[in-house]
Amino acid sequence: MFRKKSKIIASFTGNKIDYSQVNDILTTVWTKLEEDKLELPEIKQIYSVVTELVENAFRYSCPVTESHDCLTCLISETGKKQYQIVIKNPIEVSKTERLKDKIDFVNSLNPIGLKKFYQHEIIRQKDENHAGAGLGLIIIARKINEPIDFKVELLNSTVALVTIKAKMKL
Repeated sequence: MFRKKSKIIASFTGNKIDYSQVNDILTTVWTKLEEDKLELPEIKQIYSVVTELVENAFRYSCPVTESHDCLTCLISETGKKQYQIVIKNPIEVSKTERLKDKIDFVNSLNPIGLKKFYQHEIIRQKDENHAGAGLGLIIIARKINEPIDFKVELLNSTVALVTIKAKMKL
């Protein structure tokens, strides 16, 4: 049995990402999804997940001394109304365990638990003047159908390449 080849919606590869590239990626995703005649709620669902992942890559990527491109974003349609968003970006090794713990926690929650945790974080962040740290992972987990996939590959003693994969079926 043959598997359908993935259709690439948008991709980016580089050694750093800036705000204009974030904007370009998000604009491309929205445009391509409209061209594919998806319903507005479906476009918003995919766009929301892509936004959270790309903005996190923008915020938390750290410089890498190697000359090769290690920042990657790939959004693809893997089947009928099935999508996969993959972000690879370099982050400080010291931040990988905390990120893994957050992802493991949101992956452990059912939809009701995710909703309650989201509401709790909104209230907590208003009270403590936080800048939204952690909400993106909750938003992603609420919109996708499978657990968030997370992998770490050490690039050197201070930088790791983190891969986050989100799969969704509309």
